[in-house]
Amino acid sequence: MTHNVQATGKRFYDSAGTLLKPAWQNAQDYVLNTIGLGLQPNFLTASGVLNLNTFSAYNFMRHQHVNDLGGQFGVTETWLCFDASGQPPAIEDFTVNTRTQENQITDVTIEGTIKGLEVRDNNNHNLITTRLQNANSYWQNITTYLFGRCQNLSGFDLNPQPLELTSAQNYFQGIITYQQHYNNRPNSTIPGSISEVITIGYDNPNDVFANLPIVGAPLGPVLQGIGTVTARKLTLQIEAVLPASTQSHTCSKPNTDALVLTYKPIASGEIFVDRDVENLTPNQGRYSRNTSWTYKI
Repeated sequence: MTHNVQATGKRFYDSAGTLLKPAWQNAQDYVLNTIGLGLQPNFLTASGVLNLNTFSAYNFMRHQHVNDLGGQFGVTETWLCFDASGQPPAIEDFTVNTRTQENQITDVTIEGTIKGLEVRDNNNHNLITTRLQNANSYWQNITTYLFGRCQNLSGFDLNPQPLELTSAQNYFQGIITYQQHYNNRPNSTIPGSISEVITIGYDNPNDVFANLPIVGAPLGPVLQGIGTVTARKLTLQIEAVLPASTQSHTCSKPNTDALVLTYKPIASGEIFVDRDVENLTPNQGRYSRNTSWTYKI
């Protein structure tokens, strides 16, 4: 919305013929007195032309124009009219990108820009809230909606735990940019983990045999089976990414005992644990556990 007021003044002299005020300053007195009316709400509606009852005016700007020789002075005021619909006054634009890999893992990324609007008193033009304040308020309101947007627009069932979130703020322009990344990996089985990888290894029985080297035998050693096989072995490797230690958070070792037991082999005979090692790197949020069992069916 634009509001223009312009006037052409006349020189004013006293009885002695002294110029009291240049013409453009007389025009200025008139314009500044008139422009002080501010924005009237009924300017947002006009029968048959505008019907902006739910709109408000933001981002007020005033430009002054002076023509000294012509004795003219003018002011142009502009507002951005926008329907905030109950949200903090800001304009958002976002894009959802979907990429499916060969292993059927689908990555979904949402990227957006939030432009905050400046709020002033439309009568005296005093600042109420800055563009960045309103952009931040809007950002806080929508953070819980990002996952739903990604899932609905991509059409995939996604893991609600984001893999990555980045954001940036431009103070002077009142702009916030963000990017959040999800995928359709299974939900984490380790409480609090961001991602995890579980690898299972199976060492099946091997023949046990004698390997007897013979001096001068060009065809190699004598191999003799002894009628038995090696024990079976199952190895479990767990790797997880946890929230790393920061100024306000301490990364602690998760309890994975119950998870490990779900992979313990089933056998009629005895089962022996021959390795169980855990590692934690708190500053990186890296956790691993390596467990192996030896058994026979």
